[in-house]
Amino acid sequence: MNKVSLMAGIFLGSITLAGCQTIDVQNGSGDIYFFKDGFVSNYKAYRADIQVGNDNPRAFAFDPTTDTVSWNSVRKLDGITTAKNKAISSCEKQAESGNCRLFDVNGVIVWAGLDPTRKKELLDVVSKTVDLSNTPVIDYQMSRFKLSSRQIKQAKFYIEASEKYDASAFFVSANAYSAGWSFYNGTNAYQTAIQAALVHCKQKSEYSDCYLFAADGKPINKDAVQVLDPS
Repeated sequence: MNKVSLMAGIFLGSITLAGCQTIDVQNGSGDIYFFKDGFVSNYKAYRADIQVGNDNPRAFAFDPTTDTVSWNSVRKLDGITTAKNKAISSCEKQAESGNCRLFDVNGVIVWAGLDPTRKKELLDVVSKTVDLSNTPVIDYQMSRFKLSSRQIKQAKFYIEASEKYDASAFFVSANAYSAGWSFYNGTNAYQTAIQAALVHCKQKSEYSDCYLFAADGKPINKDAVQVLDPS
């Protein structure tokens, strides 16, 4: 059971969601006694994205009352405030609790009050990496497996978000649940996006097979197109 003591955070600003609901963007505080697998896998993917990516602003949000997490990377010109706002708003869209708080900003844990030993254990776990540099990139084929409604929803979200970036990639896992994506700008952005998205997918799916489903905001082949638009 995840027992959490959540105290008042540090005020950073506010954002307004649909329906005129205003949410404070705060750093979280209070000890977290147990990090569930979903949190760990997402936080590991977030940290890996920082390691293989560029210096785009990033933020990771968490709601301990619902175990909801959300993280993102934005363009450098958009700034860290945008990254924080998007992480919180995306978390709240899922949790609908008003309890989403910032856990990490640009690779630095900003959640106050964590037990030092537990914090070190978390960082030790997420820092363990598997070398995927020689892993071949294989395009998705319908004959391999059928995407879940969750993966299709994530793919559509990725395609919409990719318009603002020079390069992006989206992988789906053969577990029919997980997916991984990345967005990048600048030199060698395409290769960086492919590698980061593959790492993201592998880590979120506990290293199941992952297949390239879309790149630069477009389905990779006819099979991917048909999945998104069966008609």
